[in-house]
Amino acid sequence: MLVAIGIGEDRLPPLVEPNTVIGNLCEAAAKAMNLTCETAVNTGTLDHFAGMIGTGNVTLGGVTLSTGTVMALTTMAQEPAPRDSGIAMHYGFLPDTHVMLPVAESGGVSLEWFRRTCMGQIGYDEMNRVLLERNEPNSLLFLPYLVGTNAPEFDQDATGVFFGLRQEHDIFDMACAVMEGVSYMLRKNCDDIRGKGTDVKYIIATGGGAKSPVWCQLQADITGLPVVIPAEKEAACLGAALVAAVADGKYESYQAAADACVSMEKRYEPRPIAVYEKKYRQFCALYDAALAVARM
Repeated sequence: MLVAIGIGEDRLPPLVEPNTVIGNLCEAAAKAMNLTCETAVNTGTLDHFAGMIGTGNVTLGGVTLSTGTVMALTTMAQEPAPRDSGIAMHYGFLPDTHVMLPVAESGGVSLEWFRRTCMGQIGYDEMNRVLLERNEPNSLLFLPYLVGTNAPEFDQDATGVFFGLRQEHDIFDMACAVMEGVSYMLRKNCDDIRGKGTDVKYIIATGGGAKSPVWCQLQADITGLPVVIPAEKEAACLGAALVAAVADGKYESYQAAADACVSMEKRYEPRPIAVYEKKYRQFCALYDAALAVARM
């Protein structure tokens, strides 16, 4: 029997669990990499899942957040994992588990776009310095849907919107609104994960967004969840190393490996700021209204 692309099943390798040792390097590969033929070959796992392992997120309750150009969330799903949740669901890095992986393409790219097009020579360090000094919410709202939206709405008609602009607002107020907008989108996704039966207790922030104390505190305040920052910034690389260490028997489990090798350097506790609850309701209402206008 042929698969859809015309390759016979007899030419495909057998399925194995992720992070499984499947053999050793052949002589040619070992020579090319200056290794030996005793070097084990591991199937490994998806880069986002390696990032979960590298941040110690190997049990229920944690969300590993990567805010680069794209905002991606990874969390272990409550089993049995729902098949009709509308959330991207992948077979996990542990046997018989699943990982939820909602992605928002308008993540860090929203702030990158605003800084590049509106802030001239002002860099991220200056932006954060000014916003830390102000340390208070403003009235602006921003919808960060510059390329439509993925999870949880999947509306390609959605667009970016600034709402509430007044003459007293400046570029730093607008930059803060962009950070808030992405944080409200994060909350939408966390609420959606909860609504599909998987609890969320804390966020582990990685990527460029994790370098901003302003953004991390906003994420904590708006989601109501602690945001922790791992000491090792290359979480996926550490995770891949821990996969090898567990496979080689150095650690008996990923939890044991994480306990030994993963540490956090900063924790942002959520603050009960009423204006963020009001602005979140406004954000959701503005999304619906802007979408209706776009579809007129």
